[in-house]
Amino acid sequence: MVGTFLKVLGMGDRGTALPKAWKSWDRGKLAKTMIFPKGHGWPTVRKGDKIVYYAAGPESEGYGRVFAIATATSDPYEVSGSPWPYHVDVEMDIERDLVSEGILLRSIKADRELTKSIRQQSHIHLRVDEYAEIVRVLSRRATTDT
Repeated sequence: MVGTFLKVLGMGDRGTALPKAWKSWDRGKLAKTMIFPKGHGWPTVRKGDKIVYYAAGPESEGYGRVFAIATATSDPYEVSGSPWPYHVDVEMDIERDLVSEGILLRSIKADRELTKSIRQQSHIHLRVDEYAEIVRVLSRRATTDT
């Protein structure tokens, strides 16, 4: 069975927001590879799983949004010397060019408050209905904006 995950990016222990033009960070790394920090344990994401990209930060500054969905094309592997030593290769399924073009996480209809569930976490499992709602809303947004 395919796992579905919400992965937080930015505003971690370094307090740095993800650039709004997220593909510009580290020469487009996040469009090809999802990164995971040390200290949260080995990532539970596996090849074939879906990863929803969430940019943490103030909504008033264009953050607090889901802006992309990718499929993991590898299992996690370790990269020595990286501040985010665990990597998973990805292929983009849905993406917005700018973080601010995404959808507010708090606007996703779910039985739990996803903005609270993701706090202090690198990534969390999404329930089937939560993932389906994110895909529905982000796809609709992508269709209406083009």
